[in-house]
Amino acid sequence: LIVFLLTRLYQQQRKLVLTEQRTSQELEEKVLLRTEELERAQQRLISESNFAMLGRMSGAINHEINQPLASLRLNLASLRTMIEQRNADPQEIEQIVIDSDRTTKRIGRVISSLRSLARKNDAQFVPFDVARVVDDVITTIKRERPAVSQYLVVSESSSELRVLGDEVLIQQALLNLLYNAFDAVLKVESPMVELSVELLLPQVSDGIDNKQRVIIAVSDNGAGITDAMQETLFEPFVTTRQQNDGLGLGLTIARQIASDHGGELLYSGKEKGSCFELRLPLLGVVAR
Repeated sequence: LIVFLLTRLYQQQRKLVLTEQRTSQELEEKVLLRTEELERAQQRLISESNFAMLGRMSGAINHEINQPLASLRLNLASLRTMIEQRNADPQEIEQIVIDSDRTTKRIGRVISSLRSLARKNDAQFVPFDVARVVDDVITTIKRERPAVSQYLVVSESSSELRVLGDEVLIQQALLNLLYNAFDAVLKVESPMVELSVELLLPQVSDGIDNKQRVIIAVSDNGAGITDAMQETLFEPFVTTRQQNDGLGLGLTIARQIASDHGGELLYSGKEKGSCFELRLPLLGVVAR
């Protein structure tokens, strides 16, 4: 009887061990199968995400260079008409060529700005006058968007404010802010976009002495930005536009340019409209 009981106990223990091994093996197979399914799903998501990002970046590049390309096509059409007339003014032809050259450089700057999202800009910073950059930006707007340039009001400092940086990148940041402002006032009864340049004096707060900064502010009297949108305002591919012509990269690029120059880009809502301030460290002040 003892031998019989021991035999039964051994058989049951062996059966239990085999059952546990079989269960463990089945569990491992299920885990392995589930892991493979998750990996395949992850690869699909990565692939879809890459394609989506590629599509967004392609759309962003198309959107950002669409206006300078339109300006370039207009210049070429005007140049062709003037050549066909055979009695065109050489100075007008020369001016069209100069404008076309500026437009192609602007397209290059746009692409460089988009590339700066992926890697830190290695441009050589040099001192420059903020007023000169503002003048170039105004000239570009009048050439690329003449219909809305009449809404622009410019208020500059009486002194020559100089900063250290890359002129073309600062121009790109200001153009992004101004084009957003123009889009915001398209449906306003009395549209107005204001571009102002002023000097922010040092302020002592919490024992920290802030350095002098140049404030380049772009404000408009549009519909403004909702509180919910403000939380993600500077994130890539976030846009307040209803149309499909904006990819939401303008503010992201502008903020990164400001950061690369040791400055900052701030948003402040108004009673009616929006205001963006590009703050850059002051290098020097020269009386005009």
